[in-house]
Amino acid sequence: GPARLLAPADVAALAAAARSLPDTQLVGAEGDATIAADLAVVRRGLRIAADGGKALLVVQE
Repeated sequence: GPARLLAPADVAALAAAARSLPDTQLVGAEGDATIAADLAVVRRGLRIAADGGKALLVVQE
């Protein structure tokens, strides 16, 4: 599927929203201004992976 880069703030917002969903898995750590560690949010084929303040949103079929 399509992939696009996300800003750290967008990843943080999506991660916060994903945490409120019961079938979501959150792996990694969030930084204050940047994302220092890998962040993965998986929900129904949606994966958000962030590394070093950059994020890649990958929609998996």
